[in-house]
Amino acid sequence: MPIRLISPRLGKTPFYTARGKHLGVFVDRSTKAGRRDLALKIVRKWEREIEAGEFALPSDPTFASAAVHYMNAGGERRPLTLLLKYFKAKPLKQFDQAAIDAASAALMPKAAAATRNREIYTPVSAVLKHAGFDFKIRRPKGWRGRIVRRWLWPEQAWRVIAGSYEIDPELGVLCVMLLFGGLRISEQLAMKCDDVRISEAFAFVPDSKNGEPQPVHLTPTMIEPLKTHPRGIDRMRERFFQFHKGGGSDFKLIQATAIASGIEAPKRVKRGSKWPVLAP
Repeated sequence: MPIRLISPRLGKTPFYTARGKHLGVFVDRSTKAGRRDLALKIVRKWEREIEAGEFALPSDPTFASAAVHYMNAGGERRPLTLLLKYFKAKPLKQFDQAAIDAASAALMPKAAAATRNREIYTPVSAVLKHAGFDFKIRRPKGWRGRIVRRWLWPEQAWRVIAGSYEIDPELGVLCVMLLFGGLRISEQLAMKCDDVRISEAFAFVPDSKNGEPQPVHLTPTMIEPLKTHPRGIDRMRERFFQFHKGGGSDFKLIQATAIASGIEAPKRVKRGSKWPVLAP
């Protein structure tokens, strides 16, 4: 039985009701339209959604229910507060690129692309992936921010290392590993003592930023400082370095570059500044 319209009933509802089947999917719901021509447009839209597999049934998961499951599984709660107010009970099968772009434009019309990516696109993607509704989401243009590539010449690198050792011998070892090991600072700081085997010139990163484990070849330049680690490396599952990203180690690294002659140490960037300012 095709989907047909049932006229409004006096004293019951002022809206047309749609009832029937389309491609085996049963529909029995109000169109929320009091005009027949508008009600017909809504029914045609529902038929297209059924044909595309996007028609939402009462039992289908919604963004609200999926967000709750995601948070209960340990997902970050903070960015979801705003998104829950916007999407509410929107069925997951109705999410597409246009829906996410519309949310971004409505919730953060003047925000930078990196901010919108962090606060809209990334948390929505995380909720959808956790619920099994994964698809390739295009991020806003410029979401990576401005990429600045700088480097140190060999003589500058050794000055930084020497300055780091003056501040803290363990910081000196960390600088050697960062400059010669090729790891991100977060990966290096997460390394445990039993991830390193000097006798085999080998270290192991169980979880790199791309989600894959990563082996690290220890060169002679790295091995000698590792042997002189001030707290030793026979500490089993303890972290190899005591520093934390965003903590005192960052300021010590800046101090180390200031100690190294001929290398400018960047000043702290004030909140709201667009570009980092280098010391004169």
